[in-house]
Amino acid sequence: MKILEVYLWKTLLSSIVITWFALVSLDSFFTYLGELSDTDPDTHYGALQALIYIGYLVPRSLYNFFPMAALIGALMGLGQLAASSELIAMRAAGVSIRNIMFSTLKLGLIIATFIFIFGEWVTPVAELQGKSFKLEKQDIGPAYTRAGVWVKEGKNIVHINNVWSENKLSGISIFLVDKDKGELVKVTKAKKALKKDNMWNLYDVKVITIHKDRIDIDMDSHKEIPNLISDKFMKVTSVEPSHLSITELSSYIQHQSDNDLNTKRLEQAYWQRFSLPFSTLAMLIIAMPFAFGSQRNAGAGQRLFVGILIGIVFILINQAVSSMGLVYGFSPIFSTFSPLLLFLTIGLVMLKRVR
Repeated sequence: MKILEVYLWKTLLSSIVITWFALVSLDSFFTYLGELSDTDPDTHYGALQALIYIGYLVPRSLYNFFPMAALIGALMGLGQLAASSELIAMRAAGVSIRNIMFSTLKLGLIIATFIFIFGEWVTPVAELQGKSFKLEKQDIGPAYTRAGVWVKEGKNIVHINNVWSENKLSGISIFLVDKDKGELVKVTKAKKALKKDNMWNLYDVKVITIHKDRIDIDMDSHKEIPNLISDKFMKVTSVEPSHLSITELSSYIQHQSDNDLNTKRLEQAYWQRFSLPFSTLAMLIIAMPFAFGSQRNAGAGQRLFVGILIGIVFILINQAVSSMGLVYGFSPIFSTFSPLLLFLTIGLVMLKRVR
């Protein structure tokens, strides 16, 4: 059974990986064509820079398309084994359908764990760097890092740890540089900043003034400044859930909740990090009955069509329920997991009919 399981895994993995990269390549190609409309000869963002930016977005595409790739790849891989009578040979060797299913699901658990780690540690970082790269080349200004946002505002260079909203920041550091001398003149640090009546109110302020022969440190509980960061920059520095890890999303949700702000969109993004890996298992469960059922004699084109059709229906239902959840105030857990549970139930019912 061990040898047969390894062979089954190799066949499935090769089909899934080929399908995965084919889907991502198509998505990246069309995204690049759309990105060309943002190129501007008056900036540093041209066709080459757009291609590099698409490279930063590839991890996000890999993450989003994996469930569909698992479905189509499993249909192709298992269908190939069924069409060549290898599944029949396995069963003749004493391997039951249930054992084949369990082996497929074991592989599904491994790749679901991998995609969860990939979506947590690789995707947010790459997407954040991509956004920073594009804005920099478009000469818009802000630079994004995992440690916060950097913005040049007049003579000041501003670093912000967290952008909670367009009117609230935390962990602010303002660096004043003497351009003529190329020296750092003053550093202003504040724990938080609130915008009110076109004025920024800094709280728990520490001002470090650097002289040639000494350094002065002044502490103040509150300080008002008219220009911290422009409205134009604030619109592009707003937090996007896709740029945050699960831990960061959890902290952000807690902060918004403590301040009586709507957290539905953030909670939905939070639970989607868990639902997508489980979607991979659901897609594998749906694919298995076709290998033993009516699709076992179907050609590759028919299996591909079935896989794409099921995948598109799943995506459409998932997006529709998510949007309805935000509009009608459904529970984020319900909005996120109900399409998954629906397709999982359909897959399990189909599996029970397999003999």
